[in-house]
Amino acid sequence: MTQPQKMTMLVIGGGKMGGAIIQGWLKTGLDASHIYLVDMNESVLSQFKQLGINTYKPDEIEQLRSVNFSDVLLALKPQMIGAFAPDYRQLVGSDTCLMSIAAGVSIEQLRSIFTSAASIVRIMPNTPVLVGKGVVVAYTDAGPEIRDKTAALFEPLGNFYWLDHEDQMHAATAVSGSGPAYIFYFCECFMDTATKMGLPEDLAQKIAKDTFIGAAKMIEQQESSVAELRQNVTSPNGTTQAGLERLAHGGLITEQIKACCEAACQRSIEISMELSSQ
Repeated sequence: MTQPQKMTMLVIGGGKMGGAIIQGWLKTGLDASHIYLVDMNESVLSQFKQLGINTYKPDEIEQLRSVNFSDVLLALKPQMIGAFAPDYRQLVGSDTCLMSIAAGVSIEQLRSIFTSAASIVRIMPNTPVLVGKGVVVAYTDAGPEIRDKTAALFEPLGNFYWLDHEDQMHAATAVSGSGPAYIFYFCECFMDTATKMGLPEDLAQKIAKDTFIGAAKMIEQQESSVAELRQNVTSPNGTTQAGLERLAHGGLITEQIKACCEAACQRSIEISMELSSQ
């Protein structure tokens, strides 16, 4: 990874997503000494300190006032933004690019807190960034220089996409941001069903997991569409056809997936409205 010139990155929050992004950056060659992490969890700080990250607890942030951060990644849960984000306002200077992964928190809302930020970018990654297979979508109203720097930071973590409109972030959050959890849940269901059908639990888990991994690899590597891949493995009057017909019966699975994504999208919208009313 080509590190942006003179980059000094502050990450506020080293939880599941913030931590995954940091580890993804380290795997792509980002210099750990240029990353500063603030988190209240001692074990998280200890873990990243061993990797060469500069670590601080929230009550130690006064020590960071002398650092000129080129970038700040706000990796707090959206419900924590109103209560905790203002504490870090002093660390975002007039030359700082603020990047936020908080679902539902708009650029306008972030700008009302971090009034000194030179630019603001909304990022929605998903946890596979940890293994270099993430999906990262982003939106900003900043110019080409910030867009190029953002892409340089996040493209090495997987597949990176710019959104044309900020409102699209709600749908992207529902599909790609939350998507891995849906896939994990489907895999759990396969494991549970395989066990109930008589397979030993350890074997059921391995078969289900490897089936998902193999299918995902085919989607990635084959030129055929997903529909064509499904059709290619579905022999007339065979076992796969019987299973698919039951799965698609009455359109229930399609409606459930649609309802699932719409619920996540609506929650993202609600979070934004809740913050606006505070």
